[in-house]
Amino acid sequence: MSTYTALNVPTRFVEVGNIRFAYRRLGKSRGSPLVFMNYFTGNLDDWDPLVTDGFAADYDVILFNNAGVASSGGENAGHRLGDDAGCACVLQRARAEKD
Repeated sequence: MSTYTALNVPTRFVEVGNIRFAYRRLGKSRGSPLVFMNYFTGNLDDWDPLVTDGFAADYDVILFNNAGVASSGGENAGHRLGDDAGCACVLQRARAEKD
């Protein structure tokens, strides 16, 4: 289990194609992760630490900024769930990365 909390977990970056995604990972590093998708232009700093830390006590939690939002590069894809393909890419890269 990670000793990080929502307030001290470092922001990491992963390149997918020509887009640099920002993400944070905390909690247990086994099993299927919970990927926190945000609204429209919401970013990974908008999550309530009590919520994310609560889930991280039992799960692997991944928070991320989608393309064109906050510290992630690229262009906004319109922010329809079907257009936010960055989610799957970030999830796969983040899961493959060794903590």
